[in-house]
Amino acid sequence: MSKQIFENKIVSIIGSSGEIEENDYSEIISKSDFVVRINTRILDNKLYLPPQIVKNTTNRMDVCCHSGQMLGEKISAGHKTYITNTECCCFTEKNFNIYYQNNIKIFMFPSHRFNRIKHDFSHYEKDLDIKLIKMEKEKSYDGSCLTTGINCINEICMSDPKQIYIFGFDCYKGKKVNYTNYVEIGVPKGQDIKLYETKQNQNYGSHNHNKELKFLYGICVKNNIIIQKHLLNIFKQNNFDVSKLNVYKSNS
Repeated sequence: MSKQIFENKIVSIIGSSGEIEENDYSEIISKSDFVVRINTRILDNKLYLPPQIVKNTTNRMDVCCHSGQMLGEKISAGHKTYITNTECCCFTEKNFNIYYQNNIKIFMFPSHRFNRIKHDFSHYEKDLDIKLIKMEKEKSYDGSCLTTGINCINEICMSDPKQIYIFGFDCYKGKKVNYTNYVEIGVPKGQDIKLYETKQNQNYGSHNHNKELKFLYGICVKNNIIIQKHLLNIFKQNNFDVSKLNVYKSNS
C-alpha cells in the first residue's frame, strides 16, 4: 500500500529531534506532496505541536507514523528497567479521533503491532476511508531493531518516491534529543523522568543507536535522501563519508 501512496511523490518526514526548534524548514515542507510526522503527541485533546515547531515545520501532517504503543504497555529502558507512557504517546481510539479530526487519514505502524491495530481499527477503514499501512521491515541489515522513525524512512524509500526530505532525525545523538516537553508530557505521575532520558540517550532494549545511524547513512546514500546540516554534522562526527550525502539548502 505504501507504493500506491508515495510513488513519484515528494515526501517530507519529520522526527522529534530538538534541532527542528532551531532551523526553519517550512519552505520545502509546505511544498511537499506528503508530510509525515513520527509519534506526534496528543495533549489537551490537540496535536502537540509547539509554536516554534509550527513556525519551522508548518502545521501540516498528512500521515501519522506511530509506534502503535498501547496504553499501559511496558517499554524497555535498558538494564531490566521498564517504563510506561501517558495516553498522549499511545494509539488509542480517543487519540485516533483527534488525528482524524485534523484530517489525517493515513496511518503507518511497525509490523509487530500492526495486527492489533488492524483488528481494533479496521471498521474505520471502510466507514471513514482511512488507510492503515504495515511497515514491513523492522530490522536493519545487521538484525538490530529499528526505531519507528527510521523504520518509516526505510518503508517510504521502498515506495519509489520522487524525493524524500528528512528533518528532526539524529539517532539520539544531538545536544537536544527532543523538542520542548516532548518527553515530559509522556511521563506518568510518579515515574522518574531520568528513566526516559536513559531510554532516549543510550541503547535500550533491542535498539542500538550506533547501528541505526549506520543504517540511516546507508539508506540516505542509496536513496539520495535530502538531509539537514544537523544530521550531516552528526554523520561527520561519527566518521562517515559525508561527500556522498545530499544536504538541504534553503532559498532564504
